[in-house]
Amino acid sequence: MNESLQEALDQNFFNLLASRDCLNPKTLICFSGVPYSGRTTIAKAITERFSGVYVDKDQARTLIYQNEKIGNTQQPEDLLDEYMPTVFDRLKKDKNGLITLNASIDRKYDEYAKWAKGNDYKLIIIDIDIPLETAENAIKKERDEKTAEWFVGQFSRWYADHETFLANHEIDYTIYDAERDLPGLLDYLMNIKLGENG
Repeated sequence: MNESLQEALDQNFFNLLASRDCLNPKTLICFSGVPYSGRTTIAKAITERFSGVYVDKDQARTLIYQNEKIGNTQQPEDLLDEYMPTVFDRLKKDKNGLITLNASIDRKYDEYAKWAKGNDYKLIIIDIDIPLETAENAIKKERDEKTAEWFVGQFSRWYADHETFLANHEIDYTIYDAERDLPGLLDYLMNIKLGENG
């Protein structure tokens, strides 16, 4: 990664991460699920309720597109994969050990699980299991027709990744409707004493 892109990401992404001085034990909250499943709403609610550090990979990806000449669709993903480990390695030095990652780990589980184990973080996985129609409707409301069409075209692959992940990993909590099930999730996290390792 070139120095100018690194600086842009640090200035407009990493340096803006809030609540880094709050005191929380080490916990990494991750999500399994497809885009437009309500993940952002849930991640932000958890972050606000428990004073965690909210890390949104989409924000970093957008900055890469804005600050780098992109030659192909894989290039920003490669740059993101290069940058995100530096974010986590810096966050582990902060007082606030509670990190909420707004991203699906269906294809990245091994990387985050290895990081969590190697740095003594409790790993909590929340499955967001919504119908395809719900996700498609959400996309069509928020995106232009061409972009929505692209997203819809990716769903078969994303749902396949999601099902494969669920078949091979233990889930801590499942959400079927972001708005309806959110209070129960927050109660669950409170009851397991979120952030306390062991």
